[in-house]
Amino acid sequence: MIPLFAGKVYFDKTISKTVNLEDIVYLQSIGNYTIFHFSSGKQLVSCRTMKYHRFITESDLFVRIHKSFTINKLHVNKIDLRNEMAIYLTNNRKVSVSRRKKREVCEFFQMSSEQ
Repeated sequence: MIPLFAGKVYFDKTISKTVNLEDIVYLQSIGNYTIFHFSSGKQLVSCRTMKYHRFITESDLFVRIHKSFTINKLHVNKIDLRNEMAIYLTNNRKVSVSRRKKREVCEFFQMSSEQ
């Protein structure tokens, strides 16, 4: 059983929310903004960069698969690093894995790099 972590996420200078890491499907970085995509289908936008949210990206649940995407391993349906270089998530989203992150993704999911 993975312990629940409730952490405060600061979406701007005045708004913060407490979220469980298990509820986050993935984070998407767009410039200086980070969009949190939740399993409920909701999205929250933070006016902070993904680097600012290190407590999430350094968690054992998350791996950065692209400059713009960090995913939660609990929400992975399928990994295809051979043909499409993509990961399919539980919310039916397909997210591309960058060539430079392929080895890191393989190590994170304990896969061989030929897959």
